[in-house]
Amino acid sequence: TIAHIIKNNFRLFPASKKHLWRGIYLPSTYGESIELAVAVDTSGSVSTLEFQEFMAEVRGIVEQFEDFTLYLFLCDTVIHDQYTITTQDYWPEKFPKHDGGTDFRPVFEEIENKNLSTSVLIYLTDGDGYYPSQGPSYPVIWVLNKENNIPWGQKIIMDIEAKRAA
Repeated sequence: TIAHIIKNNFRLFPASKKHLWRGIYLPSTYGESIELAVAVDTSGSVSTLEFQEFMAEVRGIVEQFEDFTLYLFLCDTVIHDQYTITTQDYWPEKFPKHDGGTDFRPVFEEIENKNLSTSVLIYLTDGDGYYPSQGPSYPVIWVLNKENNIPWGQKIIMDIEAKRAA
């Protein structure tokens, strides 16, 4: 998945902080620096709970890296909010959700127009919407909250029901 695309430099010291509280010492990605784009579907077909789970997942992704630049897009039919968050920045307290339709094209256009250097675009969505006619030159991972067909890119199904039960 995402880790396979990006990570390649593992070290035991310092250990990954993600599981230290459980007494588990796992290798970390020491010295890794990454620029990645993440888009979150804020449309009406994504519930508030699903949106919150998506945002928690985004934070979990970037916390895997010692040094990151995150280009974050919150989009339904248009990009309502755009953030550039780095390792040194505070994570915003709250992100706004909107309830329009779904069009994936504005995010791809914005990345191209701003010539953002991204290793990957991760798009968290239900997958219902308008796609660009062809995929970009960089990898795209669609993290879906339900089974859905996508025209190109890699698909990962996020089981939100299982997360609720945990």
